Amino acid sequence: MRSLCKSKYTYLFVSYIPKDLQNYFAGKTKFRVSLKSGIYIESRRLSQSLQIVMQRIYEEIRSMKSDLTLDDVKDILRKEIKRSQTHSNYFSYLGVDRRDDVSITEGLERLEKEEDELKNKKKSEFDSEVETLLRKEGFKIDKKSLYFKRLFRQLKENLIEVKQRTIQRKRDLILGERKSEWDLVDDLMEELKHEKVKQVINSLPESEIEKESPLLSQVREKFIDSRQQMGLVEKTISEYGYYLDEMMEIIDDKPIQEVTHSDGRTYVDILGQLPVNKEKDPKYRDKTISEILKMKGVKPQNPQNVNKKLGRISTFWKWVGEKYPDYVKEQVFKGKDLPTTKLRKRKEERLPFTNEELQEIFNPHSYLFHTVQMKIGGKKTEYHYHSVRTHHLPYYWIPLIGVFSGMRLDEICQLRIEDVYKEGKHWVMNIRESDETKIKTQSSERIIPVHSQLIKLRFHDYVKTLRDMGKDRVFWELKKTRDGYSKHIGRFFNERYLKKLGIHVPRRKVFHSFRHTVDGLLQYKGVRKELIEGFMGHSHGSMSLDRYGDRFSTEVLWKECIQKISYDGIKWDQLKIDWKQRIKSIYE
Repeated sequence: MRSLCKSKYTYLFVSYIPKDLQNYFAGKTKFRVSLKSGIYIESRRLSQSLQIVMQRIYEEIRSMKSDLTLDDVKDILRKEIKRSQTHSNYFSYLGVDRRDDVSITEGLERLEKEEDELKNKKKSEFDSEVETLLRKEGFKIDKKSLYFKRLFRQLKENLIEVKQRTIQRKRDLILGERKSEWDLVDDLMEELKHEKVKQVINSLPESEIEKESPLLSQVREKFIDSRQQMGLVEKTISEYGYYLDEMMEIIDDKPIQEVTHSDGRTYVDILGQLPVNKEKDPKYRDKTISEILKMKGVKPQNPQNVNKKLGRISTFWKWVGEKYPDYVKEQVFKGKDLPTTKLRKRKEERLPFTNEELQEIFNPHSYLFHTVQMKIGGKKTEYHYHSVRTHHLPYYWIPLIGVFSGMRLDEICQLRIEDVYKEGKHWVMNIRESDETKIKTQSSERIIPVHSQLIKLRFHDYVKTLRDMGKDRVFWELKKTRDGYSKHIGRFFNERYLKKLGIHVPRRKVFHSFRHTVDGLLQYKGVRKELIEGFMGHSHGSMSLDRYGDRFSTEVLWKECIQKISYDGIKWDQLKIDWKQRIKSIYE
């Protein structure tokens, strides 16, 4: 099993918990820790070191020499990662292999050149570097202040001295000073970060120095961490990260107290001039925003896309205001949405399938051929087992579940074996959040009875067979991607099958239309609003009703909702297949 995997921004260390210790860690089978690096070779080497650390930890737990929790273990690994990165970054900066005489000579020559350049440099040339350092330390730049001028002058003198001492330390290190290299690194890094700057700062009365708010980039990292702790899906977290980076490129990475309504207007104005998906388009992905704005013939993204990004940024800024009320008083991104016509909004709405369209979709001839490569009709039915593919059974079952439940595509695709079971007289599907499954909102967590037509097609037997085979998930064939488990099904159903039938309308007639179909059907048959909301997993707008399971029993949902879902003119009995033979063909 691989101990290294990659998210969008960084590599992750994966530790697979031994089976005999999984109960100790509350049933967990694995956990991940970010390596804070996008460099493969460096991450692989660090991952190998962490594996050794984990082997030692697991042995200590087995021998009862340690009672570490999972959080304790992660803290240990994070400290190892931080220490490794500190040393790695420093020696990468030094650029010398002490085992190589040529490398040593070249390193010493470089240091001599740096020393000469430092001696010949005018003191005024250090001004921008000092200003940057002060900003990072949290000080407001006020060049008219007497105290600031004093701080600036003293810090510049000390900065020059630190640079001189740094060169000498590097020279000592290359020549083989006997002090531990790691100690030297730690000493030097701490000295650069604290010693001289803190001496100057501490020499001034605290009341005479006005602290500056943190930078956007600093609060960005804390915000992303908070979203991860909330358990948001990786796609949403990646979107937040990309949109925030884009925003900082437009208005600059500045202290949060300096972000104004003017910045909000600038952000929306420039965003409206940029192309959609510029990070994916070869024409734009390697260019800065300033370079793109100078290009001719750029087709700007539509207002809906701009408003979507603005919504993410507004959520971020609201969080910033709650966490830093001393610095942020106004919601500078609120109310900046671009106008959109009602006609355009209607064009974006998903539509339900008509009964005629459902008859086409579930026509036994076309449905069975396109999902499980099976021809019916004539003297005999042809089973094309030679062309069976891994995804054929999910292709077959998932639309059927969608049309009889109104469940979201992701909710169906991520179903686990343990989520389908018999409760009283009825089989049910339990939609809930876990380590392996996600839900859209709190109200999405619900239990749905399995429709009688699915029972006739033996869906419950299908699940029991998979359980006997040792499978964990109902649609185990589907691989998890950034967007969940639904990628292959969405492409097959929307872009291939519906297009083949002439039903597909981009963004309007898609798999999600099953959900609108069921919703509209229940409304048409007079089902009470709160029952529909509970059954569909919509928010009631009431904390007491947002978990429908506390309100409606399985029996009520069966009588009031499931039994009302029926469609005219579809020969469901002709859709029954020998799925056991299908499974056998896949394994053979």
